[in-house]
Amino acid sequence: MLQNNDLGKKENLEFNKTEDGLFVNLKGNRTISSLDLLHHLKTLSFIKGLQVKKLIMNNTKISDLSPLIGEPLEEIRMRGTGVKNINPLLKVESLKVFYTGKMYPKKEIEKLPQTVKIEINPGKNKK
Repeated sequence: MLQNNDLGKKENLEFNKTEDGLFVNLKGNRTISSLDLLHHLKTLSFIKGLQVKKLIMNNTKISDLSPLIGEPLEEIRMRGTGVKNINPLLKVESLKVFYTGKMYPKKEIEKLPQTVKIEINPGKNKK
């Protein structure tokens, strides 16, 4: 797994930090089965067409899930993100697992298909 400060080449991907966040050069790679996003990333716009099945986006600056619409994503794990609206996940028909550390409104969670395994683990409160 690539760490925050481990920028460079990894598995035919190239990462370059810019003032706007992290630029990911896919170098012709159009299929990635699992992607654990780096903390620097602010957008998922690069994910279109990558055929990602599992996405881990813990402690990222990502707030918009709409680039996932129509993607063949089966599992998403997110804790410590800026995501406030999970409605784009309703249009990810292949979704099987949704793991989050945030309590979303019950009415949003209930909209997800019953076939989706939902895990909510906000962690321990720090005192």
